Amino acid sequence: MTNFRLGDYVRFVDEELEGHVTNILNEELIEVTGDDGFGIPVPTSKVTLVYGQFSKKDENFDEPPASKIVPSSQFVEEGVHLAVTTDLRNELASFYLINETSFELLISFGTEKSNKLEGVFAGMVGPQKTEKIYAAKMNELGNWPTFHFKTIFHTSSLRISIAPREEKLKIRAFDLANAKKTAPILQEKAWLFALDKENEPLEIEKLKEQFYSHRPERKNK
Repeated sequence: MTNFRLGDYVRFVDEELEGHVTNILNEELIEVTGDDGFGIPVPTSKVTLVYGQFSKKDENFDEPPASKIVPSSQFVEEGVHLAVTTDLRNELASFYLINETSFELLISFGTEKSNKLEGVFAGMVGPQKTEKIYAAKMNELGNWPTFHFKTIFHTSSLRISIAPREEKLKIRAFDLANAKKTAPILQEKAWLFALDKENEPLEIEKLKEQFYSHRPERKNK
């Protein structure tokens, strides 16, 4: 394992350059970021640790290093979905966690039946990535469990923190009445359920509300 740690201040052996270790790429390669804010990969044999020295930028705690600033236009904060796809031949539904955001998502996923919760998946889903987390038979849709999601939003960039989210989702037959959409990243038709914002009412639910709101009241005889 490399003897360098994140934040160490190092000096190049063959050049008059200095900077901080901003990434450990592997045991023999690290990323060093200088005062210009640009990080470059450097073999560990080409740098030496500088003790008791700090860069001028680090002395100004009110001004974050340029390497940690991600323009808002490039950072995606929303776009966490559960995607449900179907294999008609095997009558099987597959469930994918889709992360369109720039965050690394730490996910805990479980299923609830008869008031008992079973952990199914725990792990990280990287930015612009997807992960298959569950499968179920379509002909057992009425008995699908309630899904529980716990999500932590992590990033090394300087951002306003987002509180961990907890979401419970029970999928019923009428939830799948709408047409599928092409799921981003997955590149496959799927039913999508947003996990990081309020799901908009389904069209079928809107129709129900409209029907009952215009239904004439029955007069007592």
